[in-house]
Amino acid sequence: MKRIGLILALLLSFSGFTSKSDFSVSDFSTRNITFNGLYFPVNKEAIIRKFGQGKIVQTDYECGAYSAEQEKGPYYQLAYKNFNFIGSDKEDFMLENVVFDAAGKTVVIYQKEILNGFTTKAQFITIFGSEVERLFENGQNGNTVLLQSKDSDDGLMFTFERGRLVKMEYWSPC
Repeated sequence: MKRIGLILALLLSFSGFTSKSDFSVSDFSTRNITFNGLYFPVNKEAIIRKFGQGKIVQTDYECGAYSAEQEKGPYYQLAYKNFNFIGSDKEDFMLENVVFDAAGKTVVIYQKEILNGFTTKAQFITIFGSEVERLFENGQNGNTVLLQSKDSDDGLMFTFERGRLVKMEYWSPC
């Protein structure tokens, strides 16, 4: 009897390492993303202190949060090798695009969860919950999923290739 109790206790203690997250897609917020210690939105000076002066790329989006018609524009990107930010001199910046490397060096953190080029689709589903699996199934190619933020009308699109995370892109509705 003691042996069964010991086995049960061991199984319960190890189940914490393999159980799904308590996270729900409806809890998702772009504000819980960090990239190299920066939370978003973030001011331009903090980006430049962290990464140096990026290449300034003018944008001309027809619609969305960073379209030319928005009053806090004109918007532009601060572009770096595998990522870029978007914002303006009148508004803080968002992480707009990250291309994850196969070596796992480029890292985004959502709450305490690491997302990088090693992140598999299965791990992503474990982190964000079974609702995400249905979002993948309903998507155009089964490899891209949009997680919309609970506290705004924007979100992030995550793209997988060969079962691994390869890209994260900021998204806003038109």
